[in-house]
Amino acid sequence: MSSPHSSQIAVLVDLLQRRSDCVLHPSRGLPELTEGHSLPPDLREFYTLCGGASLHEDADHSCELRAPENFKQANAVILSELTAQDQHAHLPPDHCSWGWYILAEFGTPSELIAINCSSPQEGICYRCGWVTYPNPRQVAAPSFTALLQRLVADEGRTFWEELFDQP
Repeated sequence: MSSPHSSQIAVLVDLLQRRSDCVLHPSRGLPELTEGHSLPPDLREFYTLCGGASLHEDADHSCELRAPENFKQANAVILSELTAQDQHAHLPPDHCSWGWYILAEFGTPSELIAINCSSPQEGICYRCGWVTYPNPRQVAAPSFTALLQRLVADEGRTFWEELFDQP
């Protein structure tokens, strides 16, 4: 599948395709983002190769990488009990979380990873628990590639918060 010149994302996708406990969904386009936001290049490549994934389904700590149609702005998902007006009252318009999108889910809707799709922190992945959201100090990984590498290497053995507390 991958050649010696393949990108890290292509190599990781190839590894996941070979695993019996991982399901890569067929590619079905790129997520739609709010104006002014853009997919980091590594995440764009991932969605070009596949349409999301279910990782380590038989493990204690499986992970769902969201399909493009479920790649939604984090504030709208996590603060969904608030009206849009209340969300904007709660967070200033320049708060970094307005550029975050839900990328991964670990078992429950309160165990999430978001990725920043706005400059200057584009590509940084954040832990998003209901209690601590939004906290820009809750960095899970510096990029989607680094996040995916950690998920592949861990094989679903570690609870998501502990996995992303490790250096």
